[in-house]
Amino acid sequence: MNVAVFTFWTRFRNRGEPAVWGALRTSLPIVLFAGVAVLASERYGTFRIAQVTDRLAHPRKLVRTAAVQANIGDIEKLASEKGYRQAAERVMNAYYDLSDEALKHNPRPEVLLWPETAYPSTFRTPETSDDFARDKAIESWVTNRKVPLVFGGYDRDMRGLSYNAVFYLKPDGVDTRYTKTILIPFGEYIPGFEIFPQFRKLFPMVGFFGKGPGSVIREIGGMKTQPVICYEVLFPNFTLDAVRLGADVIFNFTNDSWFGPYGVPYYHLHLASFRSIETRVPQLRSTNTGFSALVLPDGSIPTQTKLYEPDILDVEVPLIEPIPTLMLAWGDWFGRTALAVSVLALGALLFLERRRRRSR
Repeated sequence: MNVAVFTFWTRFRNRGEPAVWGALRTSLPIVLFAGVAVLASERYGTFRIAQVTDRLAHPRKLVRTAAVQANIGDIEKLASEKGYRQAAERVMNAYYDLSDEALKHNPRPEVLLWPETAYPSTFRTPETSDDFARDKAIESWVTNRKVPLVFGGYDRDMRGLSYNAVFYLKPDGVDTRYTKTILIPFGEYIPGFEIFPQFRKLFPMVGFFGKGPGSVIREIGGMKTQPVICYEVLFPNFTLDAVRLGADVIFNFTNDSWFGPYGVPYYHLHLASFRSIETRVPQLRSTNTGFSALVLPDGSIPTQTKLYEPDILDVEVPLIEPIPTLMLAWGDWFGRTALAVSVLALGALLFLERRRRRSR
């Protein structure tokens, strides 16, 4: 449409006769082509949305899941006010209290989610007696409530390297875990620090976390979930890989408290919704301070929490039959294709313009 307007205006402004029909004739084919393209896109989109709506109306399974938002962002801030031990106790008590409240709901949640780094220390790799006691407390809490708990925390390997992690803890005490793969440059590591280890001393505020295994599937409550931690949800191929392997739900664990109440929490939520649109699987987003949300396979967000308020997001996660998409078939193709077409079109225009000038 923009090209049609430009063509008409250029032809109209430079016409040699008083009539405007020549300019209209020149731009009309482009208008018709653009109109057909827009109509075809609208019809195809309507068909696809109807397809998703039908699957949502007849889900394969509904799993009641509750995401706990305790409105606690940064453990270091609390620790500076009350000391680390008291801060950690306050964090855990806040999550326990809200989780117990969620379990009183009818129907009772089948799975509980706590957000990124909700657990204030490494799980099952304790450094202190307080850490060991905290591990035993959460294990007992899950066993006594007989409900699986998926929570963000920290992991550590035999070399002492730390990881930003998510733990899937079942009532029988068995846990599986995922460690974050796509780290934030200059926040969770500094590019090149393996070659220049002195960066660790120069930038002590950077986490220098280890990298995880890539896209994985973790099963809980009858769901095949893909755990995604914060920044990872911005990368389409990361989610596509897991859905191709059979993931039917995206669990997104996020901490946006660093950025305050403006801009980023809204931006991050709506960027995350594109991962459900591209894969046609639902997404449950668990955050420290908001927005926690359920994202449906059509990208809609029927329910979400408020920013900086303690809350419980208690929802039914619909598991639907797989729906093929171009993104699943071809990967993140649109940006590269659009760039290639643009370069080719620009090259063709430059070539035609050069030929036109030579023929004068």
